[in-house]
Amino acid sequence: MKFLIDAMHGRIARYLRILGYDTYYSNDISDTQILELAQKENRILITRDIQLAERAKLRKIPYILLKSTDFIKNFYLIYKKFSINLNADPNKSRCPVCNSELTPISKEFVKDKIPQKTFQKFNEFWICKNPKCQKIYYYGMHWEKIKSKLEKIKNYIK
Repeated sequence: MKFLIDAMHGRIARYLRILGYDTYYSNDISDTQILELAQKENRILITRDIQLAERAKLRKIPYILLKSTDFIKNFYLIYKKFSINLNADPNKSRCPVCNSELTPISKEFVKDKIPQKTFQKFNEFWICKNPKCQKIYYYGMHWEKIKSKLEKIKNYIK
């Protein structure tokens, strides 16, 4: 399952990537380009733009029209409609920044690329496979915050 997120939902794009879903996001692409890309790459469109959703419907592009600005509510609707897996696993995650795959990397490789305290405190690291990005990730406290947010989504009551 692949997604295409319009410019209004960058946070949703990051969370879908963390969950391992191939998620295209750009804030400088036209509506026509969005529809063409969604169709060409068989992506599900996530938008708050009513006109864009109507155009997607005419082209038979799968979509969800979000009507709220509430992140938890919106992500819950996506979770329910598309039965996405809400279990975050850094070994399955994609880069939240560029959407490329992550790969585990040895602790020694990251020694000079991260703060010393991070190097001393953590043992597992991942790196973005995109040569232009190569952002390094580790399983820190931010993962607990992400998991907490995902639990709120799972338990959301309309």
